[in-house]
Amino acid sequence: MSSMASVLNYESKPRRQTQISFNWDSFELSISRTNTNNTGDNLVKAWEAILADNQAKEALQKTLLEASLLFPPLYIGMTNNLRKRYLQHVKNSDFNDRFTTCVNDLELKLSVSDLFFVCIETPKELRKFFGDAAGRENELIEQMLMRVCHPPFSIK
Repeated sequence: MSSMASVLNYESKPRRQTQISFNWDSFELSISRTNTNNTGDNLVKAWEAILADNQAKEALQKTLLEASLLFPPLYIGMTNNLRKRYLQHVKNSDFNDRFTTCVNDLELKLSVSDLFFVCIETPKELRKFFGDAAGRENELIEQMLMRVCHPPFSIK
């Protein structure tokens, strides 16, 4: 699996186990995500050559980071103080720990400060639908985005 796919498919608990019972027998089922994407030999050879050349690797990494605006987000969260939350993520947070563990395991030279942080302001028109429950409009948008985007580094 490519490094980018590994980052986007990251799960903090990649294996799931459950037990299924039938009238006559019981089974334990273990589920994990696998990559079914077959990449041609020419692309694999080019990929390996690029990774062996530091200048080409850095150019590819820069291009992929710029293109990451088109990917599903790695993390979705809400805050009332964007600057404070950004600094928390860059310096020390559960997200930072999970992301750093992932990129270290994949031997990528990335840190949280290399990522794009995008902010979406909650429309004030939504507040009236929540009455006394101030801030619930933010929670609604956060939960909707998490269900649609499936960010791999958000706590689920």
